This record gives sequence, structure tokens and C-alpha cells, in this order.
Amino acid sequence: MSCLDVDAPPSIGEVATALGADRTTITASLRPLLRRRLIAVLTDPEDARLRRLSLTGEGHLLLSRGLPVILDADLSTAGVTMSSFKPIWRG
Repeated sequence: MSCLDVDAPPSIGEVATALGADRTTITASLRPLLRRRLIAVLTDPEDARLRRLSLTGEGHLLLSRGLPVILDADLSTAGVTMSSFKPIWRG
């Protein structure tokens, strides 16, 4: 979901490239997010064949709540603790 947290909504192909995955894999992975209304699929205004992905308000909220947990897990995997970042952490 974090790769959708950008100014211009990316296409499914752009998301697939950014994640190093196949478009069909990305499309299948999006289904639960669509069902939960965390993302929206938009038609590109310049090319109706392209589908662009955007976080919904609920998607932004969930991402903002989950990001500290994800960062903590990533850092602990690297052997770093969040307490090292307490002075600058605002979560």
C-alpha cells in the first residue's frame, strides 16, 4: 500500500515494476484491498486502457497506523530498536 501513497496515482504496471512482480500477481493481490475499500481503481484520463491505483481515505488511515509497526519490524530484523529513534519519532 505504501507504493500507492504518492502524488500521482501509479498504474498497475508501474506498481508491478516498483515491486518487482508480475502485473497478474499485483492484480490478484489488490482484490482484498479493493474489497475493503482501501484502494480505488481509476481510469487514466489520457488513456482509458490504463487503470491507476489510489489509496482511499481509509487506506491512508490504515497505512499511517501500520507504518510504525512495519518500520519497527524492519528495524528489529536489522538489529536496531525504535528506542534509538525516540527523540525524532512522532508516531
